[in-house]
Amino acid sequence: MIELFPGANWITLTTRLFDLGDLPKRGLRSVYEKLLKANATVVEVNFGIDKRNCLMIRNAVPVTGVSYDIFNSAYEAHLAGIRFFHEKMKTHLTGA
Repeated sequence: MIELFPGANWITLTTRLFDLGDLPKRGLRSVYEKLLKANATVVEVNFGIDKRNCLMIRNAVPVTGVSYDIFNSAYEAHLAGIRFFHEKMKTHLTGA
């Protein structure tokens, strides 16, 4: 589920992808390394960890000058980031 947070200066899109509480603590360093590498690979989105200890993806669009095309580009990048997680990262995190 994509959550949309409109603000005064930014429109932020976030999606929780995976509960890191399900992983053993000894495997977290590997997760952090994969997140950093993924952030260097994907465009317009960032992977991170939220306050609920969930792996999430986030991107933001500045309110100033926003148009349908600009927002749509950010939205499509968000969807591509979600696909990237499921196709390239999830199996490495879960082993499934």
